[in-house]
Amino acid sequence: MDDDIELELNKMEDLVQYTVEKAQELGANEARAKINKATGLSVSSRNTEMENISFTNGRSLAITVYKDDRKGTVGTSDLSRKAIDESISAALSIAKHTDPDPDARLPERQYLAFEKMDFDTFHPLDIEPNDMFERCKNLELKTMAADERVISVVSAKENSGLYISAMATTQGLVVSSADTSYSRNLVLMCGKDDDRQYGGSYTYDSRHDKLWSDELLVKEAIDEGVSQLCPQKIKTGDYPVIFDVNKSSLLLNVLFSALDGHTQYYKTGFLTDSLNKRVLPEWISIDENPHIVGKMSSCYMDGDGVRTSPMSIIKHGCVQNYFLNNYFANKLKMANNAHNRGVSNTFVVDERGALCSKNDLIRQMDRGIIVHDTMGSGIKLINGELSIGASGFYVENGVIQYPIAEFTIAGNFKDLFNGIVAIADDGDSRNVADLGSVLIEKIKVAGG
Repeated sequence: MDDDIELELNKMEDLVQYTVEKAQELGANEARAKINKATGLSVSSRNTEMENISFTNGRSLAITVYKDDRKGTVGTSDLSRKAIDESISAALSIAKHTDPDPDARLPERQYLAFEKMDFDTFHPLDIEPNDMFERCKNLELKTMAADERVISVVSAKENSGLYISAMATTQGLVVSSADTSYSRNLVLMCGKDDDRQYGGSYTYDSRHDKLWSDELLVKEAIDEGVSQLCPQKIKTGDYPVIFDVNKSSLLLNVLFSALDGHTQYYKTGFLTDSLNKRVLPEWISIDENPHIVGKMSSCYMDGDGVRTSPMSIIKHGCVQNYFLNNYFANKLKMANNAHNRGVSNTFVVDERGALCSKNDLIRQMDRGIIVHDTMGSGIKLINGELSIGASGFYVENGVIQYPIAEFTIAGNFKDLFNGIVAIADDGDSRNVADLGSVLIEKIKVAGG
């Protein structure tokens, strides 16, 4: 690791350790402090001219104190000792005015991540804004030259970021980490006759040299835009539906939200009290592994400092675990599984055997709809109801016939989950969840 970064991390560790020790000195029973620092550069071009350049340089310290079953939290960007002392006093004052809650406390020491893990996600580079602009401009030029149906490049953008953090608790935990992030985005517009459609592509990684090539970005963006040109309407009815790989994550997002500890404790979801109950077909299992080297979503601890570990989410269709942070683990009287964070690196398994190809999935559907994009937010987690606008493709005789648009899909996620027939092997490595296209037996479709 770079000597300057190492020195900065050591300083941050000293500062968070000072903060929790000072909090106890001022009367807290327990305390946690966390510093986050982020620096970044973003450059975009349009019409081969510099469109935007922005620098970010932010920092924040979050202080949480616990006293007599009460909790107070304060944030500050001033990292001077005087400001920290004042923030601790303010947090203690806030705690005095909150209702007692014995479940609002630090995690038990046995759960904490005292051993650090390296996932190889820190690869800093000195990148000049002009170099980023040249890459964006070249991406534009390659896009415009690739296909005559490309009318314009809406945006070509490159980002870089460096993120460092440190955390300490009064239980003796002092940890720090550093990560880098690089990304490139392309948005274009295609045209045919009077119709216009957008296409896009993106790539991101902790290593700049692992970003997709211009050629891959251009091909994906053009394929998406061209494939949707001149969409037709579809008749209202019940259809088999494939959620394309870029929309199948919607199913997992709803499932994981329903299994979140907050949702379970407050009973605000349609899968309340579903532990050890079947919510998916029995041939589906879902696992999480937050310890994969090189994956940007990997982590060895959550926001409470609790160590992470691989976890079974669904086994043969049955719920194995909720996503619990320390607070809701206490509330539900369950074991803490380190989910004061997002879900990371999930894998969907077909227990019947290997997943099928995307083409085989389409042939299996024979006649139906592929949902490629959705519009609106017509999802009610409380009862699982779904009603959202969509666009995609119409399939007949196992072959895509033409693009379709301006239709609505409606149903209930319990029925959708139980109606999953098959899953394809076209998962996108850029996604946190390794889930390909999903075929559902029947969904109500309102067309034009």
